Amino acid sequence: MKIIKLFVIVFLLNIFLISLSSLVNAVAVGGIYTEERHLEMEKGEIKEFSFVLQNRAGDKDIKLRANVSEGEEFVEIEGDKEYIVPLGYSNVSVKLTAKAPEDVKIGDEYQIRVDFMPMPYGKTEEGGMVQFALGISRAFKIKIIESEIPEEKPSSLGLIILIISIGIIILIVYFIFKIRKK
Repeated sequence: MKIIKLFVIVFLLNIFLISLSSLVNAVAVGGIYTEERHLEMEKGEIKEFSFVLQNRAGDKDIKLRANVSEGEEFVEIEGDKEYIVPLGYSNVSVKLTAKAPEDVKIGDEYQIRVDFMPMPYGKTEEGGMVQFALGISRAFKIKIIESEIPEEKPSSLGLIILIISIGIIILIVYFIFKIRKK
């Protein structure tokens, strides 16, 4: 009797684990900015950048809806917010624009979070199975930095050109007077 109970428990556990394998979702978000690598911006600056959606495993194409859930006053998604990521594809671009207001302080950091939630896609049948899918997020910070205005160095090239030009003018005037005297 104990062997039968153990067999039934192991059997049910295996069926449960196999059913969970259909939840495997290999969608990923790639990009240059992460929690460790901040987007550095100056006051009033606007920067465009992008994330890349990938669907390297699984069994079908996936449709995602992008949403800025944190820091929407600094970052917005450009264009359509719904993306279809074909199976095996790794470069669906999500374009974003970041804007640093003029009234921020140098050194301030602002948390940004962009969520990608799965949406129904493809053939759906009425009364079909319930589908569980997990969303993914990309978080990073915007760090306000001091403006890097390059200092103007006095140009010696301009001075050299000025001296050569004056010398040429003096030579021209000299030759004109010399020719007139003859």
